Amino acid sequence: MSTRLITETLELASQDSEGKESDDLFTLAYDMLYQRHPAFKELFVMDDDGSVRGSMLQTALEYILLYTDDDPTLPQQMRGACYNHQGYGVEVEHFAIFFTIIRDCIASTCGDKWQAPHTQAWDTMLTHFNTLVED
Repeated sequence: MSTRLITETLELASQDSEGKESDDLFTLAYDMLYQRHPAFKELFVMDDDGSVRGSMLQTALEYILLYTDDDPTLPQQMRGACYNHQGYGVEVEHFAIFFTIIRDCIASTCGDKWQAPHTQAWDTMLTHFNTLVED
């Protein structure tokens, strides 16, 4: 049930107000990230064309879809990502921050269609993600 609600919010957020596909999540997510956590901008100083940030957002969304599909490889993939990012100065808690930003962007994009059960579903997933990377 809760994974269906997450998928629903992703679908709602992928469309603009006219029902057309929207690709503005990238801009919204990184604007929100830098506004809330300005120090994160320094992690991307060499990403002139946005490709690293784009890949990072895509990978995070893929992890969310793995969660909704109950994919057994999710824990290993997330732990691997944490390990690989240590050399770039990315701490484990930064993963939670980024996934929270994604949730908040999705909620903002969904507007009035975002309801309390959506919040509960995302909170459950975020708690699960935190457990995976903190082990």
